[in-house]
Amino acid sequence: MKIKEQLSQNLKEAMIAGEKERRDTIRYLIAQIKNAEIKKQNPLEESEISELLLKQCQQRTESIEAYSEANRSDLVNKEKIELEIIKQYLPKQLTPEEIAELVSASITTLNISSMKEIGKLMSDIMPKLKGKASGKEINKIAMQILNSKS
Repeated sequence: MKIKEQLSQNLKEAMIAGEKERRDTIRYLIAQIKNAEIKKQNPLEESEISELLLKQCQQRTESIEAYSEANRSDLVNKEKIELEIIKQYLPKQLTPEEIAELVSASITTLNISSMKEIGKLMSDIMPKLKGKASGKEINKIAMQILNSKS
């Protein structure tokens, strides 16, 4: 089942079950998808929806950190609940080991030997891992691998 269809079905289920946080989070996600489709003037592909959901996860993670520093446990809990709900709709995320394996394969294929070529590596690997891992994590792993080679 496609992500949009799953969201619509789960919205109905959450409304019937009276799950306020889940209902509100799903409504927000549906609105974000619609806004992106309006901006693009075309329906979003599954990979684009996954990317949008990944960005929402990153936003929640950053908010959790900021609220924790401000000792706002009420908001931290709200963001954690939303984060868990959003994660249910993401495709299976790659482990750091899987990412490292793919990055190493790209380094070998592209014959990259120094940190100066990280841009070339990232432009090759990012489309392959779109929606399956965050760019921040991919970059971190790529830099570690390249630093170990130098």
